[in-house]
Amino acid sequence: MDFSNAVIAVQQDAGPLLRKAAETLSQEIGRRTGLVLEIGKNTDTVSGRPVIRIGCGTQGPPAKKDGCSVDVDGSRAVLTGFDERGALYAAGRLLRTARWGPGTFLLPDNYSYAGAPAKGIRGSQLGYRAKTNAYDAWTPAMFEQYIRDLALFGASCAEILPPETDDELRNDLMKTDSFEMMRFLSETLHAYGMDVWMWYPNLFGEDADEERLALERAKRDEVFASIPYLDHIFIPGGDPGRLPPEKLFAWSKEVYALAAVYHKNVKLWISPQTGTPSAAWVESFYREADKEPDWLAGVGFAPWERDDIPVLRGRLPAKYPIRNYPDIAHTLRCQYPVENWDLPMAMTLGREFINPRPLDEKHIHNIYAAYHEGSLCYSEGINDDFNKFVWLDQDWDASTPVEETARDYAGVFIDCDLRDEIARGLFSLERNLRGPLELNAGIEETCRLWQTVENRAGTFAKDGYRLYMYVLRACFDLYQQRRYILEKQAEQEALAVLDNRADVTLDEAADKAAAILDAARSQTGSPELHERIRSLADLLFERIGAQLTVSRHFASDWDRGAFVECLDIPLNDYRYIKQKLRALKSKQSDWEKAAALEGIVRRTDPGPGGIYLDCGAPGTMVHFKNAGNGRDDPGFFKTPLVSFLMASPLDDEDGIPLAWRRNVCILYQEPLVVTLEGLDPDADYTVKAVYARYHTVHITLRAGENEEYAVHGEVTVDVPFVETEHPLPKQAYAGGRLTLSFRVRDGERGPNVSEIIVRRVSDA
Repeated sequence: MDFSNAVIAVQQDAGPLLRKAAETLSQEIGRRTGLVLEIGKNTDTVSGRPVIRIGCGTQGPPAKKDGCSVDVDGSRAVLTGFDERGALYAAGRLLRTARWGPGTFLLPDNYSYAGAPAKGIRGSQLGYRAKTNAYDAWTPAMFEQYIRDLALFGASCAEILPPETDDELRNDLMKTDSFEMMRFLSETLHAYGMDVWMWYPNLFGEDADEERLALERAKRDEVFASIPYLDHIFIPGGDPGRLPPEKLFAWSKEVYALAAVYHKNVKLWISPQTGTPSAAWVESFYREADKEPDWLAGVGFAPWERDDIPVLRGRLPAKYPIRNYPDIAHTLRCQYPVENWDLPMAMTLGREFINPRPLDEKHIHNIYAAYHEGSLCYSEGINDDFNKFVWLDQDWDASTPVEETARDYAGVFIDCDLRDEIARGLFSLERNLRGPLELNAGIEETCRLWQTVENRAGTFAKDGYRLYMYVLRACFDLYQQRRYILEKQAEQEALAVLDNRADVTLDEAADKAAAILDAARSQTGSPELHERIRSLADLLFERIGAQLTVSRHFASDWDRGAFVECLDIPLNDYRYIKQKLRALKSKQSDWEKAAALEGIVRRTDPGPGGIYLDCGAPGTMVHFKNAGNGRDDPGFFKTPLVSFLMASPLDDEDGIPLAWRRNVCILYQEPLVVTLEGLDPDADYTVKAVYARYHTVHITLRAGENEEYAVHGEVTVDVPFVETEHPLPKQAYAGGRLTLSFRVRDGERGPNVSEIIVRRVSDA
C-alpha cells in the first residue's frame, strides 16, 4: 500500500518518548524518500489520507516490557507499544517491512507483527576514546544517528565511557571535549528511552596509596556529578585493571556509594576478567561473590575470563544475573576468534577489520543464551557494524533467522530493493574467511556481487557509508588472493633457483632469487583493485571517520582497525629470505655461502625419518588433542586454536619466517597436546619447538600419554619467538607414537607453538 502522503497520528496524551518515536519515524522516512510525513493528533482519517497511528496499549503487543505490535490494514497502520519504548521498537519494525525510494514509501497490506524481547539487556558499547577505529572522529550528530539506528532494531541500552580510560585523553580527530560528549551521550540515550551504562575500569593496582585513591575518588565524583543520567556501572576485573578480588570488591562498593549520591537507582556490575587469571584469583572472586553484597547488581561474562559461562553461572549465587559482554569487534587474539583462518588472510585483515560474521555471531549467541540476561557488546567502532544488529535480533528472539536480520539490515540501512543481494553479500564475506585463501573460489564471486550492488544502488546507499564498507572488504579479499598466488609462485621460483645452482655462482643464484622476489613485490597483480581500496578507505574516513590506515587516516596503530595499512604486506617469506640473502653477502668463503643457501632452502627439512609440523597449517590440526571442537566451544576454553602473531606492515627488516607467525595455542592451564606417529623406537631423536609470545609465559614440555617423561623444564618466552631443541626420551615413543604436552604456569595465558621439528639423530 502507498503511504507516501500518510499522516503520522500520535496518541493524544503522548509522553516524550512516544513523541520521539513519531519524530524518529517521520525523519527516517524522510531521509530515505525525501518525503515529509506530517505528525498530527491521534485520528483515523485525515482528509482520506493514509494514517500511521502510534501509541501505547494492550491491544496487540504482548503484555511485557518493550512489547510491540504492527498492524497494516489497507490505508491504516497501527504501531502499538506495551510501553513507550515498545512504540519506538514498533516504528523500527515498520521500517523493516517498508519499501521505499525517492518520493515513495510503501507498506505491505495485511501485515502484522507482535513480539517482545526475550532479554532485557540489548546494546553495544559506544566508546568515545582515542584508540577506537571510528568513534573518536564522530560528532554528536553522528552518535545520535547511530543510537537511533540501534534503537530501531530493539536496543535497550548502550555503554559509554568516562573521559579518562586506558588511553590518550584526546587526539586530533576528536571534535568534542570528552566530558561534553559523555554528557551528550547520556542525555541522548535517555531521550530514546535507553539505559545508560558506563564502563569504568580501574587504572591503578593494589599498591595504590591513599593519595592516589583519593584522586581516583575525586575523578569519579566529578564524573557522576556531571553525567545527567546513569543507570548502570560496569567495572571490569581486568583488561585494564590490576586489583585482586578482595580489593576489587571493596573498591567497587566505594564506587557504588559515590555514584548513588547523584543517581539513586544506579546499579553496579563487575566481571572476573583479567588478562592472566590464576586459580587463586578466580577462587577469591567467587568467595567475594558468595558473600552476596547488596550493592552488587550482577556479574559480567567478558573476554579473558578463566571459566566459561556455564561454570560462571553455576558458581555465582542465584541472585546475581549475568550480563553478557561479547567481543564482536575482533577476530584473533580475542574472545571468539575465526577458527582455522588462513595465514595470508590473518596477516592482512588482522584483528579488527570490517567483519560481518552472521553465522558465527548467531551461533555464539545461541550456545550461551540460556545463561545470561542479555548482551551489551564490546565494540571498538564501525568495523563490527552488522554484528551489532545480529546480537540485537538474537537477544530479542533467538529463533530469528540471521538471514532475516541480514535482509532487514540491508533494507533499512542500504537499499530496500537490493536487500536479498546485499544479504547474500554479507554471508559471502564471512565465507571468504573459510579455508585456504588460494582455493577459495567464492572470493572473486563475492567481489563481483558487491560491485553489482554498488552499480545498482540508489542515492540513499551511495550517500551513506555502509555499502562502501562491504565493497571495500570484497575488493580487499580479492586483491589479497591474487597477490598471494603471485607471491607464492615467486617464492617457489626463488627457492628453486637457490636449490638448483649448478650452472651459476652462489652470488649469482642469490642475486637472481632476490630479483624474482623483488619483481613480485613490485607487481600488485590488480592495480585497479589497489587504487579502489585506497579511494574507498578515503571515502569511509570522510563519511564515518573510519581509520583504515595510520598513514592517511590517523589510526592509533596499524592493528587498531587500520587493516588497509597491511594492503601490501608480504604474503610469502620475502622478508626472511631477503634478510638471509643480505647476510650471505658478508660471508667470505663459498662453503659458508653454500651453507647459508642450504639453510634457506631446507629450513624446515626434518631430514630422513624426521617430522616437520607447521602448527596450524591446513591439515595439521589432526595432530592436536580436542581440535575441531570450536563449534561447541567458541571461546576455546578447552579447545586448541590456530592463532597469529601479526607482522608489522612497517618493518621490512623483521626477517621472521612467515610460518612462525601462525601458531596453535590453548588457554590458561589446559595442556596443548600433540601426537605424532611413525617414529622408529630404536632410533634417537631430538625435538625442536618454536614458541611465540603474546604475553610472557614459562613453557614446560613433557612426553608420553600421561606426561611421564620430561623433555625440558621451564623455558621463558619473553621475546616474540623462542627456539628450543632437546633430546627426546626413548621411552616416550617406544611404540612409534609420540605425545607431547606443552604447559604454562598457573596464571599465564597459555602456550603458543609455531613449529615442531622431530629430527632423527645420525648414527655417524
